Amino acid sequence: MDEYQFQCLSTPTSHTSSDPDTTGLNALTVPSKKTKRAGPPEGTNSEFDSSFDQEVYCQLFAKAVLCHAYPLRIVEHEKLRKLHSYLNPKVRHISRNTILRYCALENEKLKLNSNDTNR
Repeated sequence: MDEYQFQCLSTPTSHTSSDPDTTGLNALTVPSKKTKRAGPPEGTNSEFDSSFDQEVYCQLFAKAVLCHAYPLRIVEHEKLRKLHSYLNPKVRHISRNTILRYCALENEKLKLNSNDTNR
């Protein structure tokens, strides 16, 4: 059974428990054991053997922009670009004009789907 260490936020005391549900609202849960990050599957040559399709990436990004009403400039946010590059180094970053084009295509698809359901 894993053992957890709790640091109370209001006092500098530490408590140890094997039940993570005993933290209460005023405690910070810190696992006492570090977990290892899973590596690539056996027999693979690199971590990034998964296929990546830039077209699918653009479509998914456009759907997120439309669904959550993000501004088009989100594609130029430096930290978001770093995150996407970290998650998959094969990503080619896109511009506002590119995301606008994909959003227009996705919007047309949504219109067609809504027209089909209204018949």
